[in-house]
Amino acid sequence: MIKFALQIEAKDAEDVNVFLQENGFQECVLSHDVDHDIHQVCGYFEDKGIGEKIFNGIRDKFALPFEIKVESLVEADWINEYKKYCKPWSYQNLLWIPLCMKDEVAVSSENFIPVYIDTGLAFGTGMHETTRLCARALMMFATMYRSDSNWCIKKCIDVGCGTGILGISALKCGLQHALLIDSDENAITTSQENAANNGIDPLTIDYLCRDLKLGLLGREADLIFANILADVLIENSDILVSSVKPGGMLCLSGILVDEMANVRSAFEKSFKKFWVSSLENSAKYNDWGMFTFLRG
Repeated sequence: MIKFALQIEAKDAEDVNVFLQENGFQECVLSHDVDHDIHQVCGYFEDKGIGEKIFNGIRDKFALPFEIKVESLVEADWINEYKKYCKPWSYQNLLWIPLCMKDEVAVSSENFIPVYIDTGLAFGTGMHETTRLCARALMMFATMYRSDSNWCIKKCIDVGCGTGILGISALKCGLQHALLIDSDENAITTSQENAANNGIDPLTIDYLCRDLKLGLLGREADLIFANILADVLIENSDILVSSVKPGGMLCLSGILVDEMANVRSAFEKSFKKFWVSSLENSAKYNDWGMFTFLRG
């Protein structure tokens, strides 16, 4: 494993974070040394050439005067580096744990639902604000319907599944079936591995390597996650809305706060075409936002 590190200006930290998210550079993380007030972006790559290309692109885009530092890591060093940035995180009784920390984190099965995640080459460690916002939506859905006699037959679709963290979490919370869709083959492979690491029954989960439109074509679910980017959500508002079953929930994230008004406007038009009524809820976490829409 090869580590790349590049210091960035504090004023650029937010823009760099958005740049990494929008370009799908899931191998990269931001860090802030509070003691020395140093911001930097670190990336971990098997292929040195890919790392050089990405980091040269970051330095050029933000006109950074700093040197790119490159370091080869042995496996033990890589695991320790990974642990610096990927920590356990919980919301209500849902607990996300990096797979490499499985033996270090004691979990009371009575109090928590553990979900073990290894990122592989896919996006979705649970550390990003957008994924955490979706966890809130999942627990909201569970709170609303768990006492319903039909809870055990609820199904979800996770579009742009990344590591599979949301679909797997939904299954561990009690949903009957999950379909994980991503256009990246690495994401599908990683999701399959994560499902196995969590003891997911193979009969309760399916995977589809397709883009959003082809993946959702002819399919419906009670809960749909689309943690993507605002422009992709807007472009595909009709098929996302039409794929939610009556009484179901649509969760949209990957949206910058200043993009939320445009996303809402696009989806309101789609609701008028396909739904009798809708109930909206929104949440924000730092610079990122989420919508949940309940279909009447």
